Amino acid sequence: MNKIEELVKELGTAVGEKKFDILRKLSMEYANKSPSKAVEYGLMAYDEAKKLGNKEHQISSLINVGNGYFNSSNFQKTQQFLEKALKLTKYESDEKFKSNILNNLGLVKWRQDKYDEALKYIFKSLEIREKIKAQNEKESKEKKERIAQCYDNLGIIYYSLKNYEKALEYFKKSLEMKKSLKNTEQVSLTLNNIGAILRETQKHDEALKYLTESLELKEKSNDKVGIVNTLMNIGSIYAESKNSQKALEYFDKIVDICDSTGNKTALAMTMIEIARVKIEQNKINEAIEFLEKSLAIGEETDAPNIIRINFEQLSKIYEKNNDFENSLKYFKKSIEAKDKIFQEETNKAIAEMEIKYETEKKEHELEISNLKYVQLKQTNEELVETQKILQEYRDNLEQLVQKRSQELVETNKSLQKEVEERKRAEISLSQSYEKLRQTFDAIIKTMTKVVEFRDPYTAGHQERVSKLAVAIARQMGFDEHTIEGIRLAGMVHDIGKIYVPAEILTKPGKLSSVEFMLIKNHSSAGYEILKSIEFPWDIAQIVRQHHERLDGSGYPDNLKDDEILLESKIIAVADVVEAISSYRPYRPALGIDIALDEIEKNSGKLYDKDIVDACLKIFNENKFEWE
Repeated sequence: MNKIEELVKELGTAVGEKKFDILRKLSMEYANKSPSKAVEYGLMAYDEAKKLGNKEHQISSLINVGNGYFNSSNFQKTQQFLEKALKLTKYESDEKFKSNILNNLGLVKWRQDKYDEALKYIFKSLEIREKIKAQNEKESKEKKERIAQCYDNLGIIYYSLKNYEKALEYFKKSLEMKKSLKNTEQVSLTLNNIGAILRETQKHDEALKYLTESLELKEKSNDKVGIVNTLMNIGSIYAESKNSQKALEYFDKIVDICDSTGNKTALAMTMIEIARVKIEQNKINEAIEFLEKSLAIGEETDAPNIIRINFEQLSKIYEKNNDFENSLKYFKKSIEAKDKIFQEETNKAIAEMEIKYETEKKEHELEISNLKYVQLKQTNEELVETQKILQEYRDNLEQLVQKRSQELVETNKSLQKEVEERKRAEISLSQSYEKLRQTFDAIIKTMTKVVEFRDPYTAGHQERVSKLAVAIARQMGFDEHTIEGIRLAGMVHDIGKIYVPAEILTKPGKLSSVEFMLIKNHSSAGYEILKSIEFPWDIAQIVRQHHERLDGSGYPDNLKDDEILLESKIIAVADVVEAISSYRPYRPALGIDIALDEIEKNSGKLYDKDIVDACLKIFNENKFEWE
């Protein structure tokens, strides 16, 4: 029985402080194993802490919940629970908790690329930690460890900003403090970080000094993973310095360690580095041999990124040797591997969005369910009361009349109170709907970022089409609910282009028939991505049909006239106007006049006449601007 199983077994009979302690430990145990379980047990611990009336327990539970959400990359929820914990830290005795929360909030902002805010939180945490007075040796050690942690985090943030001078300054402060604590593992880690930055800034001799010291400490503690990482840094420095013999010496050491530990990923990456050195030595056959070994490991362990790098290197080698047939073969395979990696990342992002959406949806449904329960309970209570009154009426009509007169006065007050309560309930429902709408927006923004990663032009195009489509819908007098659906559909109408190779999307010349067929497939691909997400509008079908035309000449289903959704017809007109008037990789912008002439010329043939008229009107009357 492992530790988690033992804790779960103990939980069955635990109460009070013991129950809280077990729930807290379970949340911490699951932090890196299963973030969702960490959140679940953290919330249970928080509920138990509230029952106990223990504020410190409540704070620590909320921090654990935040850590669970952080490890699942749900930074919005992380911030929500950390800020809730921060509100509870009101007294001087809470300073340790406060510094931990601020430090964690800094890491949240760092992961969100909000570096200025991240630095503000970490510096505030550092300020508090430096002021805390240590009462004994144990507290003094803990204080130094926490200050060193802040220095490390500042180093990481400045490294992300490519401010290597500042990053080195804080890593060196951390190193000094860790050395005073004689924490070998932490010292070796920081030495390695400093060495990596110095390598980045091409200060190879200085980098080797720090990395060699880090390696000696890791070898003493027999930290195999750390040894491999530092050996790779040292070997890469020698490779960059064209010292092939030294580079191979360190890479060979990694191979020996990987053979003994079974670390296939590190072995495959090291063989790629060895191959690069062999190419520098003009030992092409040996380089190919190492790449093929690395490729075999990548395929065996199903590691797409390793496979991709090997294909790219093999393509370059064969191109250098004028073997263009093999060069082209491996180039195509590297493109396929890239697409596979991107598709996996996209599927993961969509799955995370769907989970987030389902969570928000269930919270919304729960609020509605609770409101209905309250209403039903009130109705039931009224029925019971009515039955009592009827019985009294039968027993004594005269007394009942007098009593009822007084009750009518009270009932009037009660009705007024009920009206106020229902108004509050309506406001609550409105807030819940707004929260759900924000979730939809978050899903759409994430999808737009996914597209922008492949093709920055497409993301801007989608935003402009969405804006014009909304303007057309308003001109035609659509209700706000329908307009919202059109807006969201416009924002993702080209989401299917994530399955089109980037080389085709950004190709400056004319597309071949095969390439154009791949482009045409994007509306069907968009439907497949969106169909499983439960929007209040048929977003998936709107996206699928936005290239259909009235005469049946569109795609993918050759629909005609009323077979096409009205929302799709609106996006189709907005799409054409934006596309013609804007820049394309294969041609300059043609201007708005030519765009409007195109839809007017084909009004009633390809495009819906009412929609075209509305579009022309908003431009002719200067009611619309792209920005």
